[in-house]
Amino acid sequence: MPELDGVGAMQQIRKLPSERAQIPIITMKAHVMKGDQSKLPALGMEGYLPKQTTQERFLT
Repeated sequence: MPELDGVGAMQQIRKLPSERAQIPIITMKAHVMKGDQSKLPALGMEGYLPKQTTQERFLT
């Protein structure tokens, strides 16, 4: 996204004036580093999926 990255988009969603601001946000990352998942709650995200994920991983 040229104007806004995923964290910026999530911050805009969290500022919405209704219950829509509380929807679960799960990011999809190309490069998953050890410890990334523990940083996500502080950013306001509920989880992540690595790119090239499987249907099984997506649905759980």
